[in-house]
Amino acid sequence: MTTEILTLCFAARPSPNGELHILGATDLILVPQFPVNISCSLVAKLRFHKIEEGLKEIRFSIIDSDGKPLQPAPPPQQINIQIPSGASSASAAIVVGIHNLQIPRAGEYEIGLAINGRQEMTAPIYIRVPPAQPMGQPPGLPG
Repeated sequence: MTTEILTLCFAARPSPNGELHILGATDLILVPQFPVNISCSLVAKLRFHKIEEGLKEIRFSIIDSDGKPLQPAPPPQQINIQIPSGASSASAAIVVGIHNLQIPRAGEYEIGLAINGRQEMTAPIYIRVPPAQPMGQPPGLPG
């Protein structure tokens, strides 16, 4: 099994023909203050080979820098992998929407992906307040 994509984004939707539509995939979220609630999606695209066919349990997690979960983990997703005749592999897209994820403070967080109870991949997410702009200076210009 190969993890082709693991990301946090602002919207995602798999299509029936195998495409995965992702909007706003990021590892940096800028917010005006803390605590803050955000709505987001966790997305994984996985590739399985013929010997890996069968039922899989997919779990996502979000933890802070101390290893504590931000909220209860989203419910596990069940997928049944079947490789089409004549193909050597097949991909599966998993999208889990999270509404009102409470972020208590700025910092580095981590999204995790586990398959059948085994941690497969993690990805960092940085959540910050943008730096203050000097008075009268447009954002993005050096001071």
